[in-house]
Amino acid sequence: MPELQKEQPKPKEIERKFLIESLPPDLDKFPKKEISQGYLAITPDGTEVRLREKGDKYYQTIKTSGGKVRGETEIEITKEQFKSLWPMTEGKRVEKIRYEIPYQNSLIELDVYASALKGLLTAEVEFKTEKGSDEFVPPEWFGKEVTEDKRYKNQNLAIAGIPEMSFKRAERKKEITGKPEYELQEGIGILVDKIKSKVEKSTEPIIVQIAGGSASGKTSEVSDKVKKVFGKDSIAFSMDDYYRGKTFMESEAKKGNILNWDQPEALNLELLQKHLKQLKNGQEIEKPVYDMKISEPSSTENVKPAKIIIIEGLFALNDKIEKQGDVKAFVDIGMHGRILRRLLRDIERTGQKPADILKYFSEIVEPMHEKYINSTKKMQTS
Repeated sequence: MPELQKEQPKPKEIERKFLIESLPPDLDKFPKKEISQGYLAITPDGTEVRLREKGDKYYQTIKTSGGKVRGETEIEITKEQFKSLWPMTEGKRVEKIRYEIPYQNSLIELDVYASALKGLLTAEVEFKTEKGSDEFVPPEWFGKEVTEDKRYKNQNLAIAGIPEMSFKRAERKKEITGKPEYELQEGIGILVDKIKSKVEKSTEPIIVQIAGGSASGKTSEVSDKVKKVFGKDSIAFSMDDYYRGKTFMESEAKKGNILNWDQPEALNLELLQKHLKQLKNGQEIEKPVYDMKISEPSSTENVKPAKIIIIEGLFALNDKIEKQGDVKAFVDIGMHGRILRRLLRDIERTGQKPADILKYFSEIVEPMHEKYINSTKKMQTS
């Protein structure tokens, strides 16, 4: 396990953005580069994870939300890393030619957009201090300032197009599951009400199954909050404790059966099935305890049954255990949110480089999500 370094303050980006009414004279005398950038993740608060090809250089950038002042962390990546991640930005891209124009004590970056954004002209000016930003006098060919207008952020342009021209990209149709969908807080309230209703009608323990993709918030956003409502009348545990471990994975690999950690075969679902049945019957179990640092089950712990048994995990609605549940929920966060949550989680937990985390996500996590997890949404309680 690599030693984690103390987090350093993220550099600040201070910039202003303007629409351009007319191009400056002698534009071709200024240096220019073609830029293609796409977004791996965009959260509701505006935080983004971006890929950019600029000339023969490739970058991965994390920007926090904000208007004139934003936190920014950028690293250069290889062409191969860029190519492996680029397909994940489909439908969320911007293409443009950027001209670099010296002006006063600053540098104007003039963007002439192409493809779906053709016709849009913007300019960004970056400053070392907020005072310099406040004192900036734009040249005559600058138009309206749009620094605080979220519609003109590149991430929104990539998704929705040019605001004035109302170029709206069609939203992806939600998968039809025949089951109701709720916003998070409303959904938790409805889930709690369903559990209460089941408890009132049953003399046996109630099993609550909470599934969802990797880093979707199953534990922190749903399971923990439901457990808090019911207190001592409930127990909650994660399916992660039922991972078979590194020794098992290596043994299977020697047999030619190559497994990864994001498929159900990596977990002992048979043991979990047995334990849920025992808890349902009012019996205690010896639950394994999995150690993430060594990637092995390290011990066991005694778990007593309760009125409400909450089990959460990637495969909580897998066919092998789905029928044992009384109340079922699927935490459905989009790929953008899951990427960002996993990125921030694994940087802190494992010390991995962002590019490596994203590569694993694109090559393993997301394909496994589509194959084994997303399909279980239909199992949720109506």
